[in-house]
Amino acid sequence: MTYPPVVGFIDMDCFYVAVERARDPRLVGKPCAVVQYNTSDRNSPDLPAEANRWRTSGQMGGIIAVSYEARARGVTRQMMGPEARKVC
Repeated sequence: MTYPPVVGFIDMDCFYVAVERARDPRLVGKPCAVVQYNTSDRNSPDLPAEANRWRTSGQMGGIIAVSYEARARGVTRQMMGPEARKVC
C-alpha cells in the first residue's frame, strides 16, 4: 500500500515563545519575543539564559522568535530588541 506524501508546517516562532511561556506562565497572553544576544562582542558577557533573561537596558541582539500578540503590534524578526520594545 502506498501513502500520499504529507507536508507539515511548524511555526518555530511560536515554538520558541511557547518554551519561554512554559518556563514562566506570567508571559501567557502578553506580546513576547525571543532575542539572540551577540556573544561574540567582547563587551557582551557570555551568560546562560537565566542570568540575562529580563535584560531591559544596554545592547540587545536581534529577534529570533515573535509571538502572535507581538506580531499584532508590529514586531518582526527583522527588528533589534530595543526597536521591538518601542513598538510594544
